[in-house]
Formats: sequence, structure tokens, C-alpha cells
Amino acid sequence: MAAAEVTYADVKLPKSKVKADNRLLPEVTYSEVRRLRKLTEDSQPFDSTKTRKTQPRRQIKPRLTAERAALLVLSVLLAAAVIALSVTLTDASYRSPPTCPTCPAVQNETFLTCEAGWEPHGGNCYYFSTSKSSWTDSRRSCTDLGSDLVKIDSREEQMFLESRLRGMMMNETEKFWIGLTDLTEEGQWFWINGSSLNESLSFWSEDQPGSKHGGNKTKDKDCVMMRRKRKDDLNNWFGRSCDETNRSICEKAANVSQRFCL
Repeated sequence: MAAAEVTYADVKLPKSKVKADNRLLPEVTYSEVRRLRKLTEDSQPFDSTKTRKTQPRRQIKPRLTAERAALLVLSVLLAAAVIALSVTLTDASYRSPPTCPTCPAVQNETFLTCEAGWEPHGGNCYYFSTSKSSWTDSRRSCTDLGSDLVKIDSREEQMFLESRLRGMMMNETEKFWIGLTDLTEEGQWFWINGSSLNESLSFWSEDQPGSKHGGNKTKDKDCVMMRRKRKDDLNNWFGRSCDETNRSICEKAANVSQRFCL
């Protein structure tokens, strides 16, 4: 503990006279006591600038339980789902309706079309006539429609025609003319456009083509028709007299059209 020096001093004041009652006042002595504090090494003067720094209060972290962790994960997933849903709804609400619903992603497209009553296949249109007439008259009817009797150029085309005719021919008496004939030269088969028949792409039935029509030896089998067979068989070409009346298949190129999207 710090030691201190103490000083005592006595001060005497002389008596003063009072005129009123001519009485003398007693002397008054005042004592002054000074106490000097002696600073020691353990006692330092107070410095207001050096204040004690308060230590931060230690926070106690709450213990994370499994239930709280699961609840936190569910909350995050729910928030993500709500945000995703809001973004989707916003995009859908602000998406402008297409000006051309059937258009593809490109600005324009070239495509092939067929008229009503015609069936498209491989870039061509086919018309299956139900009226019966001779080979020559059938070709004329096709010409009036801007087409001609069908010319078969591939196995795929033969498969397409055979599958379509199978459902249209209820019996073997229903036959369809095609554009193949040997009227120009006996035994030399040509298509209506003047091209010769490719034997690797011919679909003759058994014992075809014959030179004469059945028991009538006077009529040649100069024109070709397709007939339904008892089983699925692509070889269904038969030679017949061009005067026989049958149905016919007309063929023409598909129309080229363009579609534009804005």
C-alpha cells in the first residue's frame, strides 16, 4: 500500500474588536492538513486514456441436432422448388405465341404436297381409281388428272403399292393397270415414258408374262396389271389384253411448296 506524508499547520487569527458591544471575539485557529500521497512502484497515477479493454463475450453455439439438420435441408429444397416453379411460370407467361404453329424451327421449309384424294410416297402422288376401263382409256383418264399410269422404279415402291392394293382388292377379279406394255414391240416391255423395263426390278408372277391371253389365242397380253394373290407376295404382275377393263393407278410428282414462319 502506498505511504503518504501528512502535514499539519496551525493558523491563528488575531482577535477583532466589535464596536457594537465592545466585546472581544476569541481567537480562531484554522488548521490545514495536507496529506501527500507517496507514489510507490505499486501505485501509479490514474491514466484515463488507458482503460481496460472489455473481453468479447463468448457466444455459445446451439447444438445442431439431426432433426434440425433434416428440417434445414427440407427448407432449402422447398425454397429451390418454389424458385424453379416461379421461373417456369414467368417464362411461360412471357413467351409469345407462335405465329405459325406448324412451322419448324427454321425460317422457311420446302416440302412436298399432294392434292386431295392422292396418296404421297417417295416424292410422288398416287391415285387409285375405282372406275374400270381399258388400258388405253385408263391412261387417258390419268392424263386428264395431270398424271400417267404408274411407273415402278424400286422394290420399295412395289412394296408400297402391293400393301395398298391388298386392302382394296377384295377378290382376285379386282385388278389395277400399271404403265407397262409391249405394244411397240412384242416381247419388249417398255414403261409409258419410253424407258425399257429393268429385269432386276420386275415383279412378274409365275409363268408371266405370257404371249397369249388364256384360251383366246387371238388376243395378245400386251398390257400389265397388278392382281391380288393369296399370300403376301410382291410378284403380282400379270399380262392381259389391253382391251380388258380394270381399275388403274395414276402417278405424278408431288407439288413443291414453301412455308414461311415470321
